[in-house]
Amino acid sequence: MEFFIQQWPDQSATLMLADGTSVNTYHTVNEAQAVLRQWREIHSKSESGHIDTSALPLSYLS
Repeated sequence: MEFFIQQWPDQSATLMLADGTSVNTYHTVNEAQAVLRQWREIHSKSESGHIDTSALPLSYLS
């Protein structure tokens, strides 16, 4: 899956899918990048058949 991060003049950042769909907006680019890294880590584990949901932030579970 391809993602983009759009930074806004107020320094907030929106994580978006390649088709332009907004996933979420964060306070900073660093925060958006951290969430994307976590998503990729979780996704790579899911391909191996194991996801430990106890370590997921609540926003991943909703």
